[in-house]
Amino acid sequence: MSIDIKFNLDWREYYAAQRFLAAHRRRTPAERIIAPILAVAGIAAGLISGDLWIAGVAVAIAVIVLFAGPRLRRREIHKRFAREPFHRQEHAVSFDSDGVEYVQGRIVSRYPWNFYERVIESGDAFLLVCGEDAFNLIPKRAFDGNDSVDEFRRLATGKLQNG
Repeated sequence: MSIDIKFNLDWREYYAAQRFLAAHRRRTPAERIIAPILAVAGIAAGLISGDLWIAGVAVAIAVIVLFAGPRLRRREIHKRFAREPFHRQEHAVSFDSDGVEYVQGRIVSRYPWNFYERVIESGDAFLLVCGEDAFNLIPKRAFDGNDSVDEFRRLATGKLQNG
């Protein structure tokens, strides 16, 4: 018996999934580390040198870094989806006790369950995680209803015990 779904992904869904995975792993975005360090270093340099302009510029740059990071990530995902038609092709995915089969256009890929490290569930999707930042996004909207979602959840968590 297999569970068969079809869906198209939007870049916003993929971006949200990336952010969800990072938050799930409790990974702090680089800008949240760099910006405070830059601000503190600039303030210290300004106080030591007696030139408060240095501190002001450093704090301004830190604020820009803090807010630019997420915008740049979103923009990169959007550009990647826009320039690569492969991302916009329909995904036909089948799940069975042996593994997962993906069909996108003429490309067919089959992965055994042990290819994946775990499954993570968000409010609107499942992420089949296969590496540090690598995952396959399976939106819940692709299933035929709650029973189908529950069936997939049982299969995936049963095959990926650490999920």
